[in-house]
Amino acid sequence: MNVRQLSFAAAGLTMAASIAGLLPAGPAAAATPKCTTTMVMGSSEAGAGFMTVPWGGGTTRCSLSEGAKNTAVTALQRMMYYCYSEKSLSADGDFGPATKAALKRTQTKIGASSDGQYGPETASKIDGVGDSGCGRFPAK
Repeated sequence: MNVRQLSFAAAGLTMAASIAGLLPAGPAAAATPKCTTTMVMGSSEAGAGFMTVPWGGGTTRCSLSEGAKNTAVTALQRMMYYCYSEKSLSADGDFGPATKAALKRTQTKIGASSDGQYGPETASKIDGVGDSGCGRFPAK
């Protein structure tokens, strides 16, 4: 085999492994980490002293979707309750249909894609609730 044939064969193996789920398909395949807990963030743009926000994989740019049950969901629910008037929403830590519907309404209000999933775009636009009110939390 010559170099060109080897390159072609290697590309074929990489593609086959990617399809089989053994390797990521490329840069876009780098998954956003799941929000699994909360982080207390200091001083928001609005001057709030501290706020508890969804956290996962060392970042606030994590994801949450229907079916998640953890403290990150509770933080998201509190943010929507206090900052976006989702008063029928309870902070129970269970991302069910009511949380998804509330998130879609909130996403519409903040100009994010209204898909009912919390991800980096929503995280970059949503206000958190802190000890001094609502405000944008610094992205980490």
